[in-house]
Order: sequence, then structure tokens, then C-alpha cells
Amino acid sequence: MVEIALNTPSRHRAVKAIQQLELPVARKENNFVVIGPYKQKQDAARVVKELSERHGVRGWMMAGN
Repeated sequence: MVEIALNTPSRHRAVKAIQQLELPVARKENNFVVIGPYKQKQDAARVVKELSERHGVRGWMMAGN
């Protein structure tokens, strides 16, 4: 699972990145969104890296249920 904070300055950038990459949204809250689940940890790491490098969006990996 990947968690992305949706603070005001980066909110639109994060939403646009999620839509462009067609990421699976597991849960939406007011200030964050959870992407996933991913079977492999490498897949989640790749998503975090791509969000950061291509879209300037910070996310972090977390343990899934």
C-alpha cells in the first residue's frame, strides 16, 4: 500500500498523477489517499519513485491489510 498526503499545495498535482497513472485507490480520506494493494514491495516502491520523480508528489509505503 502507498499513502499520499493531500495537503493544499500539492492536492491537485497528486490527484492528477493518480489519474494519469491509473493507480488503484484503496481508500480516500479528507487529507490522504491510499493506493494499492500491491503483491510485491518492489511494485509499491516503483509507484512511490514514479510519483516523486515524474509528478513531484510525495508518498510512502505502508503495510497493507
